[in-house]
Amino acid sequence: MRVLTDVASMHEFVPNEVLVADMTDPDWEPIMKRASGIESKSLNPDTVVDTWLRLSARAR
Repeated sequence: MRVLTDVASMHEFVPNEVLVADMTDPDWEPIMKRASGIESKSLNPDTVVDTWLRLSARAR
């Protein structure tokens, strides 16, 4: 899971990670095509942790 705050951070993204961003727009499309999941409701820590827990449970 990787939290990105802007499109300029796109180079940090690794394929098949979960993208966490406060919002997305068409500029995010290259990352969204490589993401295994996208969480963009908010950067609320509870939301991010909940997403991580759900994905961890699914991987087991």
